[in-house]
Amino acid sequence: AWSGSGNISLAHEGIATGQAFQMPAIDLNSAKGATDPEYYVSHSPTAQKGTNVPLSLLIASVSWSGLPSNPAASFSAQSVPTGLLYNTPVNAQQPAGPSIKAAESHRVFGVYACAGKHLFAVVGSGPCGSNCGPQGADAHNLFFFFDVNLPGVTLNQAVKISDSQRDLLFPSLAVDSHGNVSMVSTGVSNAENPSIYEWHQLTTDGAAVVHGPNLLTSGTHTYSCVSSPVGWGTYSTTAQDAGDGTKLWTVQEYGNSGNPCNWSTHLVEFNLVP
Repeated sequence: AWSGSGNISLAHEGIATGQAFQMPAIDLNSAKGATDPEYYVSHSPTAQKGTNVPLSLLIASVSWSGLPSNPAASFSAQSVPTGLLYNTPVNAQQPAGPSIKAAESHRVFGVYACAGKHLFAVVGSGPCGSNCGPQGADAHNLFFFFDVNLPGVTLNQAVKISDSQRDLLFPSLAVDSHGNVSMVSTGVSNAENPSIYEWHQLTTDGAAVVHGPNLLTSGTHTYSCVSSPVGWGTYSTTAQDAGDGTKLWTVQEYGNSGNPCNWSTHLVEFNLVP
């Protein structure tokens, strides 16, 4: 907790130790009250490489009590099995030039707690090629969408979002004030430059119902650097508009320059429902 203006000072501090968290994503819902839990989400396996590794969400929460005069932080952490399999990301083909290396695409890039009942998250993964069980086999990078029940921290739904033609890289997520969930990522293939795509689940939809892909921005060029394969950046954030909760914003990288090692960044404002 921080206080002051100008030169910001640390007012209160709580430290959690002994947890196997790697690059946890923070719950971006800024509308919560001061004593509502804040969530941090990572996942196992913590390494980027693996083949058919059972994926579990690692969810930590921190709550403050005794505010403002006698603050104390309370931590708890749980592992939630998802029933899905994580795999090492593969290099993504482009129409020309080198393939894109989906480095760090396994990280949790979007977490959002909604109405004290849901914790939504997205996690990137490589394709499962064989022995995939009910998840099914894929040839391209994909991502998973999770809905965790709060406050019980149990899994409501786990959905695989994949494409038979495109690699999906670096997904992020946000929820509007109606409770509708939007996910945005890079989509790229041997016939399509790196572009920006969106998927969503409305509050009126049943479990595992996801609409998309919806093209937000079409890439015009491949992304090329001297080294091959080239790395694609971790520029993916989706958030609710602070002034109008019915609106969402996403910030995404896409291919829009013919110059080597130059990418473009697009900011898109949109509504999921009228």
